[in-house]
Amino acid sequence: MRYHSSYLCCVDHWKVLLYLMAIDKFGRGIKMKYTVIMFLGLILCACGPTIAVVDYEPVRNTGTESIAIVQTQNATMGSVGAHHDGVLAIQKYTWVIGSNISTTFPVVVTDVLRNEMSMVGYDVINMTTTMLTSAMEEGLSLSIGATIVSMDVDTYSALCGNKANATLDMRFDVTDLVSGEVLYTETFQGTASASGSDPVAGISMAAQNAIRAFLASELASTTLSGFN
Repeated sequence: MRYHSSYLCCVDHWKVLLYLMAIDKFGRGIKMKYTVIMFLGLILCACGPTIAVVDYEPVRNTGTESIAIVQTQNATMGSVGAHHDGVLAIQKYTWVIGSNISTTFPVVVTDVLRNEMSMVGYDVINMTTTMLTSAMEEGLSLSIGATIVSMDVDTYSALCGNKANATLDMRFDVTDLVSGEVLYTETFQGTASASGSDPVAGISMAAQNAIRAFLASELASTTLSGFN
């Protein structure tokens, strides 16, 4: 399974725009000129590339040992972006962690991590406090955790794209639960544009791309498979 990127094509929109401009050229009046200008604004705002997934080849896991997933942590606070509205994409308000973006969004990112790892063959289970204190009794020797160390998210209303653009850096830590030693740590960046103006949708898709970059890393795969 190869992850790949996809982009929205605006060819049909430009055909309509050229048609309107042709009509205006033959003297349909000032109103048509305003129509063309407004339509052009919508096109420029709405037709940026929409990154669905990233072109990474995941390293598949063939082991059978379970890996515990620790709840994703968020190290970013305060303002992380803004919401925009209108044809000109004017900034209306900012997105603030703990205010209009719930501090519980890492739960969604944890679910994405678990699903992505399962898709490439890892047997993953959610970490609990009990597991941390009695890893050997639970039959676990390895855990993986992620921390969002930086994030930027900008959303746009229906008039200017109806999308949520997000970029974030995620640090992944693989830990030996028996010795407590951190066996692997590395940061990957994810970027995405989700449909709609929900910031968490953009964040989770960007996180998905960062996770896929992590899973495509040979070093990460070697570390995760070291106990199989």
